[in-house]
Amino acid sequence: MLDRLLPDGDALLRLKSWRDRGVTTPALFLTAFDRVADRLSGFEVGADDYLVKPFDMEELLARLVAIARRGSVIRPSIIRIADLEVDVGRREVRRAGIALPLRNKEFVALQLLAERAGKVVSRGELIAGCWGEDNLPASNAEEVIIASLRRKLGGPALLHTVRGAGYLLEAPDGKASS
Repeated sequence: MLDRLLPDGDALLRLKSWRDRGVTTPALFLTAFDRVADRLSGFEVGADDYLVKPFDMEELLARLVAIARRGSVIRPSIIRIADLEVDVGRREVRRAGIALPLRNKEFVALQLLAERAGKVVSRGELIAGCWGEDNLPASNAEEVIIASLRRKLGGPALLHTVRGAGYLLEAPDGKASS
């Protein structure tokens, strides 16, 4: 458990450092920072859960049990799909060795798609991953992000729309990742 307000600084930076070094120990933020942006920043650096003070002790215990039940999932620091590399720890993306500058929401969306490479990610899952369940974006916001990602990723196409289902990231040969 980590708190955002520590005498020696924000634990957000500490968790980011641990994740950058490959530490996969589950982490739960327990803090008074209650804005959606605060919670999202916790998840973006690798938190498994985020609980705002004041909280109910039963809820904290339930969340800890849920994290323990999942176990320590080893997440790759770099996800590769064909010639695309998504470096989660460094928040960098490269295609054919060339760095691609992505905005925050673009990176979050691409990370979600890369982690689920070869599987369809629904519009709802993409919105929840990028904006959280409490914030609904403009009606076509995810389409704008997907279009921008397609432009930046270039060809051959890796990002596909599955009509009526969502979006799919996979190599041109149909392989999910390597």
